[in-house]
Amino acid sequence: MRLRILVQLLSNLKPKAKGDCNMNTTQNITLDLTKRTVFQYVSAKQGDNGSRFVKITLTDNGVVYKPPADTAATFRAQKPDGTAILNPAVVNGDGTVTVELTQQTLAVCGDVVADVCLMDKHGTRLSTVSFIIHIENAPVGEQIDSTNEFLKLLEIIERAENITGDFSSALDQLESIRNDVQTVAANLHQTVTSELQKAKESGEFDGPKGDKGNPGDGFCAEDDSQGNVTILSATEVVYPPMLLGVEYKTPEFWNGQPVYTELVDFGELPLNTEKSVAHKIKNITHVVRCAGTTTFGNSIPWAKKYQEIDRAYNERISVCADNNEITIITSDLSGARNHLVKVQLWYVKREV
Repeated sequence: MRLRILVQLLSNLKPKAKGDCNMNTTQNITLDLTKRTVFQYVSAKQGDNGSRFVKITLTDNGVVYKPPADTAATFRAQKPDGTAILNPAVVNGDGTVTVELTQQTLAVCGDVVADVCLMDKHGTRLSTVSFIIHIENAPVGEQIDSTNEFLKLLEIIERAENITGDFSSALDQLESIRNDVQTVAANLHQTVTSELQKAKESGEFDGPKGDKGNPGDGFCAEDDSQGNVTILSATEVVYPPMLLGVEYKTPEFWNGQPVYTELVDFGELPLNTEKSVAHKIKNITHVVRCAGTTTFGNSIPWAKKYQEIDRAYNERISVCADNNEITIITSDLSGARNHLVKVQLWYVKREV
C-alpha cells in the first residue's frame, strides 16, 4: 500500500508526454568520461516543457565510446536554488545518450550543473564530466514552483510494482492449481472407493482362490482368519533340500555379509585319529560354523580349529573347518568303524 501511494505522489511530478508534436529542438554536445577539454554549455529557456532535448556523444580520452548492451543512463542535475534532478536518459543504438530537459529542469533561471551516469547490469557506474545548462529568464509567463524531480526513482518503483504484481499473480495461479489438484484427488478417491464397494457388493471378489505359488526365501504362504486372502508369513521357515555339493544362500548375515551353506561328503569317519578332507568350495573368506552327521544319525559337534584344537582332542569326536578343508578329530571310537560322514558348512565368501 505504501508503495502504491509513493508511486501516485511521484506520478504527479512526471512530465506529460509530448505526443506526436514535432515542436522540439535537440542540441548536440560531446562529453568525455575521463577529462574535460572544452566546457560544454547548453542554452534553454525557463519554463519550456517537453520540447528541449540534448543528444550527448560519449568519448573516452577523445575516442568515441559506445556503452555495452543493457547499459542504463541517468541524467543528474542541480538547479541554482539547490533542488535536484534525477531522471532516466535514453541510450541510443549508436551509443549516444538523449536527455530531456523537463519543465522542472528549466524551472529556475541561471546555470544548472549536470552530468550523465551510466550503469551496467552488474551495478558498475561510470559518469561523464559535468556540463552547464544556461537557462535564460522568461520575461512573463506561468510561474513554475521549483521542486526535486526524481523520475528515475519513479521508474524503479514502477518496475518494482510490476514485479510485485507479477509475483502476486503467480501466487494466485499456484493457489488455483493447488485447489484444482486437491479437487481432482478428492474426486478420484471417491470414485475408486465407490467402484470398489460396488464390485464387493456384486460378488466380483468372491471367485475361487488361485494357486499360492512357490514359497520364497524363508517365507511361506498361509490363509488369514477369513480364509479368503493369501498372505506371506515369516512364522514358518522353509529349508532348502540340502543336496550334496550344492551351494545355498541363507537369510543369515555375518559381519554385514550374506551367509552361504553347502553339504560336503567327508567320507569315512576316522578312528582315534585326525582326518582332513578338502571341501573344494571356492572363494570362502570365513567359516562361520560347521556340523557333521554320521550315517547312523549321530551328530558331530563343532570345534573352531585353531581356537579349540586342544579341547577337541579331549572330546570323543569333533569337527572343524577353515577356508580350504574340513577336519574331524576322534578318540576312543573303536565301535564307529565304517561310519560315513556328511558335513554342512556355513560361510561367507568373496563375491565374484
